[in-house]
Amino acid sequence: MDKNSIFFGSKREFRKEIRGDFHLILDLLKALLFFLLNLPFNLIFLLYNLILLDKQKISFYFSKIFIEPFRIFSKISFWFFEAKYTAYLIIFLFIIFILQFVIFIPYGILENLLFAFINFSQGNFYSFLTSIFLHADLSHLFGNVLGILIFGRIVEKQFGFKVFWIFLSSAIIANLISGYIYYLLGDNVPSLGASGGLAGLIMFAILLEPFAFTTIFILPLPIFLIGWFFMFWDYVGLGDGSNINHLAHLSGYAAILFLFFFIEFKNKKILFRGFLTNIFILMFIFLVSKYVYLGNLFGFLGF
Repeated sequence: MDKNSIFFGSKREFRKEIRGDFHLILDLLKALLFFLLNLPFNLIFLLYNLILLDKQKISFYFSKIFIEPFRIFSKISFWFFEAKYTAYLIIFLFIIFILQFVIFIPYGILENLLFAFINFSQGNFYSFLTSIFLHADLSHLFGNVLGILIFGRIVEKQFGFKVFWIFLSSAIIANLISGYIYYLLGDNVPSLGASGGLAGLIMFAILLEPFAFTTIFILPLPIFLIGWFFMFWDYVGLGDGSNINHLAHLSGYAAILFLFFFIEFKNKKILFRGFLTNIFILMFIFLVSKYVYLGNLFGFLGF
């Protein structure tokens, strides 16, 4: 085994039974369609057996009509815990969010847990870690949780438990890089949130399985398209004056340049192959867009 596998190695068993959200949606739609198609017949058979007072069949068709919907939606719970480490991380983020309002804010602890590089340079070393698990409001939390749920599953499929370390390492690197740059610029506004860690998961996911589909934007779209959209959004969002720390996101994407050295050789090959695939796709999209643009331009000019 490669000596680096103690950091970010993988085992084949991590690959089993971790499906993406697209597969969940397909399973739910098929189950619901089957349920609805059979519902009229099940109602008829239930009424028929009520007349006959056949308790066994009454119980059977009652279950088909009234219990089956709960069984269908229980698929969501099973799906959620297929990627158990990603699930545990999400649950932990919700617990910390509750603690913010129950303990951290009422007792004046929250400010000491937020990260700004000036605090870090003055000895508040733990804030670069604690700030990762804090969120400003529910929309901030849900946005990060949704991303972790989708991209984290892909990373966990390959890396298992180490999905948590990839998330945490990316978030720490994102905090330190973005915090230091803002410190040099004289901006010492404290930051919080798991976005830097999510950015690291996004980068790993689009390299591991660029053609995995997700329904994060309702329509099924490939992971690489979603990932590059978020990266482009963060790039153009730099200096937009919003409360979103785009620089931390970009630093989280770039964290893979450091983490790559701690990954076993087999996974390095997978990531490098994914990198080449993404580059080829982007070049193809660029060339097609150029061709379409020039074709429309020449058509407009009458050539």
